[in-house]
Amino acid sequence: MHLVLTTRLPPVISVLGTSALAFLSGCQDDRGLTRSDSSNTVMQTKDAAASVDHCRYSDECIEEGRCEMHGPRCVAASDMDCSRSTVCRSWGRCTVRGSECAAVDPSDCDLSVMCKNLGHCAVKGGACIVGRDEDCRSSLAGQKHGRNHASSGECVAQSEDDCRSSSRCVSRGACRLRDGQCVFDPKSC
Repeated sequence: MHLVLTTRLPPVISVLGTSALAFLSGCQDDRGLTRSDSSNTVMQTKDAAASVDHCRYSDECIEEGRCEMHGPRCVAASDMDCSRSTVCRSWGRCTVRGSECAAVDPSDCDLSVMCKNLGHCAVKGGACIVGRDEDCRSSLAGQKHGRNHASSGECVAQSEDDCRSSSRCVSRGACRLRDGQCVFDPKSC
């Protein structure tokens, strides 16, 4: 049993002819282009335009600043795209280098979450790193947790004075130093 579907064409299509019908129905060749049979005119479809905008509206653009199509992949192409991305706000990678977003200046790192929270405020190799004791002291890690000193790429507490100056010492009794961290010691209560 065969099912035959018949449709009545609107009068405007009947007047325009079959080439207009091919264009309006979206007949495409193997390149994603729509052809008009009678005039051999080639027109790009929405799919081809959508591939150009694919990067601009992708998670790669929002998260990593990779907002421009370059060949088959999305790449970072402007400082503006990098500065609007999550990697800028979180990690300080706000400047385009090559086809990626990178930290190239301390100002890239200064406003990042990693600088504010963990002292990653210096630049090295395209990334924000812990570089100075001052960055640790002014970070949340220093103020709240007593991690006031840069050591091996992270902020650590080096003395019980660091711990006693932290807000967690006052609020939670984390006033003792153990393995570079301020911890609660019931003996100190």
